[in-house]
Amino acid sequence: MDPIVLAAREKYTQPKAVVVQEELTEFQRELAKNPFAQSLASPIRQCSLTRVRLPTHFLQPFSTVVSSTRFAPEGDKRPHLLPHPARTRHEAYVSTGSSSYVINRRHVLDYLNRKGKWTAAVSFRMQEGYAKVGVKKRAKVGDTWVWDREMPERILGDLRAEVVKRLEECCGMTEEGKKLDLIVSLDTVADRRGITPAALLRVESTAAPLALAVVNPWLPVYDLPTLLGPAIFSSSTLSKRHPASPTLAIFQHPSTISLLLALDRLATYTRAPTTRANGLGQPAIFSL
Repeated sequence: MDPIVLAAREKYTQPKAVVVQEELTEFQRELAKNPFAQSLASPIRQCSLTRVRLPTHFLQPFSTVVSSTRFAPEGDKRPHLLPHPARTRHEAYVSTGSSSYVINRRHVLDYLNRKGKWTAAVSFRMQEGYAKVGVKKRAKVGDTWVWDREMPERILGDLRAEVVKRLEECCGMTEEGKKLDLIVSLDTVADRRGITPAALLRVESTAAPLALAVVNPWLPVYDLPTLLGPAIFSSSTLSKRHPASPTLAIFQHPSTISLLLALDRLATYTRAPTTRANGLGQPAIFSL
């Protein structure tokens, strides 16, 4: 067959070329350190419900999965619509290899939780993938697929667990055998020259916006007790390491990018009142 036709057919299935770090320009290296630039640079996908195309950072992925024979009786091949295994691992299930996306907002998941609305998240490719492992012909989505009625809370728990995990990693991060203080009290930021804060964590509501604006008026401020819930936050390592600090600063570092992205996803999902250090709201691009 014509190699041009073959190349066009395999255009979107070929693995991407490996980018060598040394080949990046200075501007590209700076973008790699910016979590918000990375969120906007994530792959574009379409929301199955609204048909809006957005970076995947702002979307919640789902997969059609079937019960693994290790955990389910032989022949039990009911398809389940679950959060994407790439974000939440489900050892009891095996993915059929296709994903769909919806906007990462709690009210969107609540809407899907209404009778029959969640079927919009089951794409045609999901049905085709299930036909290869479950049945030989396409089945009716509403009668075949299994949807967890606690899905909004389930996703909230997954997002919170991701933030707690990243917080634990940053608190215990070391470099060349030396412990890195990537999250410190706001009072000590001025003593650390050459290190730039990337975001602020409000631990107590007593921190005034004007006091925060001294560092950088445009830094995002995340209210941790609101995002994680009082019970989860009080049991976290961060609250025990900084019990008397009303506000903490997250330094800009390659190891904190995952934490900042996880915080932004959780704040987007819950629509928590995330502000800037000057008391203003988030820019529109991060308030989808």
